[in-house]
Amino acid sequence: MDIAVYLICLVSGAVLGFLHFGSLWVMVSRLGRVRRPVVLVFGRFLVMMAVTLVGLYLIMGGRWERLIAALAGFMLVKVIVARRVRGGARGTPGKVRFPWIP
Repeated sequence: MDIAVYLICLVSGAVLGFLHFGSLWVMVSRLGRVRRPVVLVFGRFLVMMAVTLVGLYLIMGGRWERLIAALAGFMLVKVIVARRVRGGARGTPGKVRFPWIP
């Protein structure tokens, strides 16, 4: 039963990671088209930091083991997104293709 709980926490952390880094990608792609990019960057930072911290707190449920599992999922998504943006494991530039972002 504990392994199932930790897997759910891992997947929940990954979902938070996709939300966090997906919104970061959308924000970066819109920076050239907004009149006040500082407002966009600062506003996105505040909102996504709040969403991420509250999400991790809720996933944690007072147990540090769950927090570790959720952070592992979050960091796994970070590594996947960074490799996708860089174009591969070697850091060579490549085309970025995220099907969920127009």
